[in-house]
Amino acid sequence: MLLSRLSAYLGTKMADAPPTEVNQLRRRILDECRRKAETPPGLFTLSVPTGGGKTLASMAFALAHAKRWGKRRVIVVIPYTSIIEQNAAIYRDALGAENVLEHHSAFRHPADRDGPEPEAREKLRLAEENWDAPVVVTTSVQFFESLFSNRPSRCRKLHNLADAVIVLDEAQLLPTAFLNPCLHVLQALARDYGCTIVLSTATQPALTDPDWLPGCALTGVTEIVSDPHALHTAMRRVRYEWAGPLDDRAVAERMLARPQVLTVVNTRRHARELFALIRGNPGAFHLSAAMTPAHRTQVLADIRSALDKGQPCRVVATQVVECGVDVDFPVVFRSLAGLDSIIQAGGRCNRSGGRNDAVVTVFSAPGHPVPSLWTNHANLARQVLAGAFAADPAAPEAVAWYFKNLFRDENRDVHGICRLLEATKQMAFAFRSAAQAFQLIEGGQVDVTIPRTAQAQDLIRRLEAEGPHPALLRDLHPHTVQIRPAQAKALGNALRLVAERVWVLDAAAYDGEMGVRG
Repeated sequence: MLLSRLSAYLGTKMADAPPTEVNQLRRRILDECRRKAETPPGLFTLSVPTGGGKTLASMAFALAHAKRWGKRRVIVVIPYTSIIEQNAAIYRDALGAENVLEHHSAFRHPADRDGPEPEAREKLRLAEENWDAPVVVTTSVQFFESLFSNRPSRCRKLHNLADAVIVLDEAQLLPTAFLNPCLHVLQALARDYGCTIVLSTATQPALTDPDWLPGCALTGVTEIVSDPHALHTAMRRVRYEWAGPLDDRAVAERMLARPQVLTVVNTRRHARELFALIRGNPGAFHLSAAMTPAHRTQVLADIRSALDKGQPCRVVATQVVECGVDVDFPVVFRSLAGLDSIIQAGGRCNRSGGRNDAVVTVFSAPGHPVPSLWTNHANLARQVLAGAFAADPAAPEAVAWYFKNLFRDENRDVHGICRLLEATKQMAFAFRSAAQAFQLIEGGQVDVTIPRTAQAQDLIRRLEAEGPHPALLRDLHPHTVQIRPAQAKALGNALRLVAERVWVLDAAAYDGEMGVRG
């Protein structure tokens, strides 16, 4: 039933799409996904450039494969909550809301918002805990931490992973510091538990080469697309150029010389300082995680409207704009970062393929060093951009070189989790220690609710009256920003505690264009 619903949905979308070269390539990718679904279960890669329609093509593969080989459900694993909310909405539209379970800390099911009866609410809660739905969309944190957890509440869903099709979207974002244990568990799911695993990305990490990943490289992997290199060449829509150092004033001047341009930088501070130089000019927009999700959604709608109407649109953003955000700029600037991040930024340039002169300019930013966690990533990307791959830094061979060298240089199991899970002579396993060590997101961030809208103000009043029950906390998520403890301390009296671990920021400490001040 779900496969026929998706086919009807895709048929309508394709009938309405103009016959551009990009849309023809998207149809070809979809057809290849459907054909490859006949392949026996196992490990697969789906290597498709940005804008190639991976979201629906991977679901077409998953549902057709599940029907052909008797798989029980499809689980889509996505790194960022913002992408989950967008993709889950697409899946609900295509497959019906009743068939799609969106599970992450920020989500509250639409039915729950209308106050279902206690019995229905309990059924929904159990479905979330057990992942008991035909299609489950969840975060990388939920997925991998559940697999390594020793807590009953997290482990309750594991039996529903067996005989599932598991799609890892944006697979290049598998955390390098936990890569070895993640690869071991993916191989085990395919080998021992009847799972089919799909690693879907525009920048396929080199996860199958034993010379670079000794002892944990994935084996028996099938590529869904018949010729990724030819597909990359056919979908190549931008040219990358390395500009060397550009200070903020030079970048701002280049932005103001163009009517529509996107600049992506690495930190909120850099985004604020660069935006301050163009603020007040026509079409100036700012996007970062210093803004609430609801605020970013509103600004993105304004950006898309300006782009569609040909109006001035000059955007300064952090990485929040890179994955899964469908915008199309003629020109993109990107401060130096990892190659995968640079290529993701390139995916916001000439997305529809209608321009012949689209350029992504990569620059180093004096006064804004690359964050220490990404230093090695940036150094390798610079070698790609200014070295042997300068003509096409996004080519599959350039991406493979980048990831192989990244994996060689980085510690891929920083907490020794694989060692903790090795069997001793007494067949004893350090499950609790491994679970405590496997934390993809380190603590320390402070959740701050922003009363910038009437809806947020009403939720805060309810919170003070009712206390912090889970449904209300989830409704607050679109109005919440995470900040560092030092920033929270600097905000001082602008923050007030309204419930246990729930802070509210004075509206005056929130900038209407840039978000939380400071």
